Amino acid sequence: MKDKEQKFSFPKKGQKMILMGFDGAMPYFVKRFAEEGKIPNTARLIKNGFFADAYSTPPCDTPTNWATIATGADTGVHGVTSFYIHIPGEPLDYGAGDEQRGRGQLSTYCNAEYLWDTADRAGKKCLVINYRGGWPTSLKNGIVINGDGKPVHYIGTPMRYVTPQFMRDEDQLCAVKFQKINKSEGNIKSYSSILKSEIKVESSYIDESLTLKILVIDSKGKGYDRVFIGRLEDRCEEKQFLKIDEWTGWFEEEFELAPDKRGKSTIYYIQVKPDNLNVKGFFRFILRRLSPDGSEFELFRTHVFTTLGWTHPSELGPELLRNLDLGKDFYPRVDKPLVDGALYWSVDEGRKAGETSSKINEDRIQANRLIKIIEYLQNTYGWDMCFFHFHLMDRINHHLLGNLCPENPDYTESKAKKSLQLYGIAYKLIDDFVGELMNRYLNKNTLFVYVSDHAAVPTWKYVRIAPSLIKAGLLTYKWDQNTQKFIVDWSKTKAFPYIYPSYIWVNLKGRDPEGIVGPEEYDQVREKIIKSLIKIRDPETGECPIALALKKEDAKFLFQYGERVGDVVYYLKPPYSMDGPSPKFLYYYLHQSAVEPELFGKDEIGPTTMLGDHPFYLPTARFNSFSVSPILIISGPGVRKRYEADKPVLLKDVAPTIAKLLGIPSPSQANGRVIHEALGS
Repeated sequence: MKDKEQKFSFPKKGQKMILMGFDGAMPYFVKRFAEEGKIPNTARLIKNGFFADAYSTPPCDTPTNWATIATGADTGVHGVTSFYIHIPGEPLDYGAGDEQRGRGQLSTYCNAEYLWDTADRAGKKCLVINYRGGWPTSLKNGIVINGDGKPVHYIGTPMRYVTPQFMRDEDQLCAVKFQKINKSEGNIKSYSSILKSEIKVESSYIDESLTLKILVIDSKGKGYDRVFIGRLEDRCEEKQFLKIDEWTGWFEEEFELAPDKRGKSTIYYIQVKPDNLNVKGFFRFILRRLSPDGSEFELFRTHVFTTLGWTHPSELGPELLRNLDLGKDFYPRVDKPLVDGALYWSVDEGRKAGETSSKINEDRIQANRLIKIIEYLQNTYGWDMCFFHFHLMDRINHHLLGNLCPENPDYTESKAKKSLQLYGIAYKLIDDFVGELMNRYLNKNTLFVYVSDHAAVPTWKYVRIAPSLIKAGLLTYKWDQNTQKFIVDWSKTKAFPYIYPSYIWVNLKGRDPEGIVGPEEYDQVREKIIKSLIKIRDPETGECPIALALKKEDAKFLFQYGERVGDVVYYLKPPYSMDGPSPKFLYYYLHQSAVEPELFGKDEIGPTTMLGDHPFYLPTARFNSFSVSPILIISGPGVRKRYEADKPVLLKDVAPTIAKLLGIPSPSQANGRVIHEALGS
């Protein structure tokens, strides 16, 4: 190790690196839009650097491949096998539970060292923001932000405080009734009688509510036009009064957690276990409506956020909220309900050509927020290496890609045209993001790395694996009267399927808590699993949707090894997906240990609304012009210019190559190579 480290020499002082992680970005669209002149900043990176298609490390999904990119290691080494990770010794269905979905996105479950940890030891100061697998962290000198610039935990949901005529049967509405008092309150005067009311900040997470007062005044004699919100004991000044569409500053209040909520997660997969029962909550208000006669009133309050589990170091969280004036753009946590992404990206015949939904604007806001944070932290604390993740393209692939394929039964030229326009808008948004970073750091000796974790292939049919295992007598359910669901009968079940990842586990004696398959039967059961998979047929075409099914030891060439890889590994052919036609169906399909009765008898194959997918395929999978292959662009000091690789590189090669260019060692468990063809001047 010592000799190996001596081969590295540090570059010029002040050299920076920015790894721009664009989830789901596709080489096809980047090339196309660059040639058409629609993404000039990305085209400039390509022109001045190295460009390659890449191969993901199976499973070709988000947690697995952001881990691969950052560790330089494959799946068998880092052990991040998808969103749902099964750890031997646990019940077979435990890792597939909804509450375990986030394990693949936590560094806790990654068995390999990250590049930022290596850089930290080498004296580089790293900023890791919204990077899957970046949290929690042990960085000594670096900064990590968990999430996309918003606090990831809350102890109270948003609330609208409205006059009675606006009340509806909704959870996030609270009636406000005003009473008239005199025309002055302390040193505040009003031309009309001051309207006064009280509101409560409360939630099921909080043991005791907080009461605040509202004062409404007529400051100019032309009707009510200003509002004050504050603590009951607070004296108010004129500068504290809001006009319509103005925000308050952050309220910072200590709350005692409700007894049944202590130590429980509220959002984003991570349990919050404070040292004591009191947690500081942060919230702010915006005045949405106020009529001159005071009869119409609407005040919106954000979530009551906590900065626990948000930043490292922890004291940075409140600083970011205060100094960057955050909170005005916390979507969907600012006066909008959480809506399924499909509603934003759906394309219908009634939509005008080129028209976009509000969702694209929310992504633009998120990009601007990330830039604001990156710049603030550079100016305030400095960083040498920045890693971030941005998820826009993955969503648009899932909801639009199939519209571009004439083979899709629902294809129309109109939908294809509108979908392509939306793709252009989305890649332009990313290009603007890239351009902002180039404007700030291009002349600062900066290495730029533009990379995605996977791309996507078009889909319009779903496949269910469980029925084939049931038919083969490998998977058995029984009716549970208490839950009114079909649950797995482990006493008769020999195999249990995972979807994320596409593994099937044998219920093995001595390894699994309820194992019934003896070691002597292990291979026989696996052969039966594989035969059951390849018997699946599309009733419309007679085609088998399974591209490959093989035993674990035969999948080593796909980096499928180690104790977290299933006993049988399988892959689909596009346009088949394993995402169902509705959220309810998808929920059942991902949680197969307890099945809703109305969903139990669904067909093996049918139409799906998921129009693009990636986790279930071989890394070489293609359909027409589209492939699962991610993109890699490297541009900056030491990089070969104007060079496009003639064959794909591997994502596990990214970290060793960055390390070489920056003159630091590769991560300890990295087994990727340095992309020597990318090096030059």
